[in-house]
Amino acid sequence: MRFVVSSLIALGLIGAAHANTIEQVEVEISYNKADLQTSEGAELVLATIEREARKDCRIAGSYSTLLNGMMDEKCYKEIVSKAVAKIDAPTLTRVYSQKLG
Repeated sequence: MRFVVSSLIALGLIGAAHANTIEQVEVEISYNKADLQTSEGAELVLATIEREARKDCRIAGSYSTLLNGMMDEKCYKEIVSKAVAKIDAPTLTRVYSQKLG
């Protein structure tokens, strides 16, 4: 059985002219609930969350920026932490906490 976590995050970004703009990022993450029963499965779910967060937090701009994979670190961390909290599975939370150190 597959489940989907969807998060909507409003981010304040500072532009080149130092003007604040708000950007909303909506992330949909599909995972298998059975994977959350083991540490190995939870690691797979966390890797999926991180991969989707990296895709959705890429910094737009020049071709070289996209090519080099620049991303908004604050956006990335916020999506990952909110997705882990929303899923609210003890094994996933433990794996995520261990990764944070």
